[in-house]
Amino acid sequence: MFKSLLPVAVAAVAVLSLGSPVQAGCVISQDGKSINIITNNSTNSAKNCMVKCQVDTIRGATNISCGGNVPPLAKAHSLCDFDKPEPWYKKVLSSEDTCK
Repeated sequence: MFKSLLPVAVAAVAVLSLGSPVQAGCVISQDGKSINIITNNSTNSAKNCMVKCQVDTIRGATNISCGGNVPPLAKAHSLCDFDKPEPWYKKVLSSEDTCK
């Protein structure tokens, strides 16, 4: 699963790196079978993050969320991922995070 997410995660890291010191978001694999909630942390201290994404799926919009600790200076750190046996996820509609 991680090999199929690698190019997408690298692109997401570039996008997430543009804002505040800690950013998070959801990344869907190219085949639509997996979604990964990733974070970046450009600070020298660990952060606790909660991430919520609204995602369009084959059955309509749904919310996906999870949280956890993000180590210092992390790039594309995976908080959690969800896999389906068939293409399920279409696109991320919105995301929000609270990192403290």
